Amino acid sequence: MQPKRSVQTFSAVIMSGWIVVGIGIQINFVKSVILRIFEFVFCPFHEITGIPCPGCGMTRAFLALSQFRIKEAIQYNPFSILLFGLLLCQITPWSKKVEILFRKYSVYEILLGVVLTWWVIWRVIPCLSR
Repeated sequence: MQPKRSVQTFSAVIMSGWIVVGIGIQINFVKSVILRIFEFVFCPFHEITGIPCPGCGMTRAFLALSQFRIKEAIQYNPFSILLFGLLLCQITPWSKKVEILFRKYSVYEILLGVVLTWWVIWRVIPCLSR
C-alpha cells in the first residue's frame, strides 16, 4: 500500500528543511576552510587562452548566494542565480514536472544559447580587443 499524498508532501518538506539546515551549518566551514583551498585552484581554460570560461566565478557566486549576497553573486557570474535556481528545482518534490516542461519547451537549449552569447559578447570580445 502506498503512503498517502499528504505523508509524501510532509516528508518532502521535512527533507527540504534538513537540506536548508545542513547548508546553513556548512556556511562557516566553507568560508574558513574551503576558501583557502580555492585560492590555489585555477581555471585551465583561462590559464591557456587568457579568456575567462563561462563558469569562471561560479564557485564564488554560489558561496555568495549561500549567504544571500545576490548582488555580489551577479558580479562574479550573472548566471549563477539561474543555475542555483535550476539546481533547487531538481531537489524539489515537483522536479519531474519541471524536467518535463523544460524538455518540452527546449529550455535547456535556449539557456545554453543565452549563456554562450553572453560569454562571447561580455568576456571573449573584450579579451580579444586588449
